[in-house]
Parts: sequence; structure tokens; C-alpha cells
Amino acid sequence: AIEKAKQRAQHLNCPVDFFQDDILNSQLKSRFSLVIDRGCFHTMHSEQRQDFIQTVFNFLETPGYLFLKCFSHLETRKEGPYRFSKEEITGLFASQFQIHSIEATVFHGTQENLPKAWFCVMEKRGS
Repeated sequence: AIEKAKQRAQHLNCPVDFFQDDILNSQLKSRFSLVIDRGCFHTMHSEQRQDFIQTVFNFLETPGYLFLKCFSHLETRKEGPYRFSKEEITGLFASQFQIHSIEATVFHGTQENLPKAWFCVMEKRGS
């Protein structure tokens, strides 16, 4: 996926740095203006979620933004990762992030019925 993204960015003449890392055991030393999570947070067990949130907070510059896409509690199929309501997302992130929006969406992929998701735009609170 990273190689495809690099090729596309190069084709579009769009300078982007891509990193592969373990968010719960990160080796990155950089700070970023934007972190995009499309499907990582919702795989975290409840005891890992605050570590994830703190790590993302630490990665971000001030101001800095987190774009989060995660499974919605409205998804009814049994398989798949953890699901969250808007209220749960707000409760988990609001102490460190200003929630700008939480909008209903889906995860596009190969399934006939696309899984229900939330797309969230959050801004790091000043530290």
C-alpha cells in the first residue's frame, strides 16, 4: 500500500513522506501537522486506546489535526473490529482534541454491503 501511495504521489508531483511504524511502540521522532488513521484505532483493545491517543497527540504539532476513520456502532455484522458511537469517540478524545466533526460514512472495499463508519476531524488542543 505504501509503495502504491508513493508512486501515486510521485505521479501527481505531490511531495509526501510515508512512514510505517507500530503506533504502540513507535520509533518515530518526527512531529506532524496531520495524522490520518483509516482503520487502526478501532482495532485497539480498550486498555490500549489511551496509549494510542497519547501517542498521536505527541506526534502532532500545535496546531495539528487527526483524521480518524473507525467502525460505527451502527454496523450490525458480527465480524470486524470494535465499534464506537459518536459519544464514545468524543469521550475518548475530547480531553486532548477539539472535535470539529464526526460524520457518518462507510469503509469502501470489496464487500457488497459497505461497513458503516465514522469520519472524524479533530484538532490537537494546545499544550
